[in-house]
Amino acid sequence: MEKCHYCDNLAEATSWSPEIPLCLNHFNRYMEKKVESTLKNVIYNYHVTLEGRRLLVALSGGKDSMALLHLLHSLSLKYHYTLMPLIIDLGLPHLHDGITICKKNCRNLGLELQIYDLKSEEGFTIPELIEIDGHTPCSICGLIKRYILNKIAVEHNSIIVMGHTLNDYTYRILRALSLGDMDTLRRLSYILSQGKRMAMRFSPLHDTYEIDICTFLRINGIEYSHAICPYNDFRIYNPYRRIMDSLEEIDHGVLRRLKRTFFRRLKPTAPKVNLRECKICGYPTTSEICLFCRIKNLWMKRKAKA
Repeated sequence: MEKCHYCDNLAEATSWSPEIPLCLNHFNRYMEKKVESTLKNVIYNYHVTLEGRRLLVALSGGKDSMALLHLLHSLSLKYHYTLMPLIIDLGLPHLHDGITICKKNCRNLGLELQIYDLKSEEGFTIPELIEIDGHTPCSICGLIKRYILNKIAVEHNSIIVMGHTLNDYTYRILRALSLGDMDTLRRLSYILSQGKRMAMRFSPLHDTYEIDICTFLRINGIEYSHAICPYNDFRIYNPYRRIMDSLEEIDHGVLRRLKRTFFRRLKPTAPKVNLRECKICGYPTTSEICLFCRIKNLWMKRKAKA
C-alpha cells in the first residue's frame, strides 16, 4: 500500500490536481485549504469580517452542498462564524430525499436545518410555474432559488454560501461562450459583494474538482442524495460534461486554467450590470419589475381565473 505524501500513514485517496497520495487527515486538510483560500479572499480582498457572522449555507442534499456543509463546519471554530443551513422545498419530488439527507447531516453536526416551503410561503411550486411560464425549468428554478436565498439572507443579515464547483463554473463558461450568452458571462462570479438589499455571496468550492468532492465524501462516510431532478435535460448538459472530462483526462488542470483565464482576463472587460429597485418588492433588478414578481403576478392571475 502506498504511503501518504506528508506522513507515514497509509494513503486512503489521491488528490486530482496535483496527483498526490494522501491519508484521511491530510486529504481533509487539502480540501479545507481550498475552502480557506476563498474565506481569506473574502476577508482580505473584500474587507469582510467573518467573525461573529452568520453564513447561510444553501443546501440541496447533493454531493456538493453536503461536502460544503461539512468543510465549513470543520473551519467554523477557526474563523468564528455560525452556520445557518437552509434548503428550499421547491415542490419537486426528488427533493424529498435531499431534505431527509440534509436533516441527518445537520443533526450529526449539531446544526438546525431551516426548510423554506415555497408552496406555503409564496403560494406556488416549481412544477406549477413551469406550466404557465415560457422559461425553461432550470432558469425558473435558478431564479426562484436566487431570489429566496437573497431575501432570507438580507432579512437575517447573513452571507450566502453556495456549493458551486470548479466543474460547474467551467461548464457554464464553455456553454455560455458556445451560445454567445453574454448575460450569463456578465453575471458569472464566485464572489459577489454586498449591495443595497443584496446579500454578499460566495462559492468556496469554486476551485475544487468534483472528483475530489466525491473522494472527500467517500473516505469520510458522508451521506448525500443521488436523486436526479426530473427536469434535467441530459441531452443539453452531458455533451459539455463529456468534453470537459475528456480535456481534463488528457491535461490535468486544464479546467482550472480555463476558469482562471476567464475571471482574470475576460470577466474584467465585461460591462457592469446596472441595478435598480423593483417597484413591487424593492429588491435589486435590471428592470422596473423584477422577474420574480412578474412570474408571481402571472401565477396569481392564472390562479384567480381558475
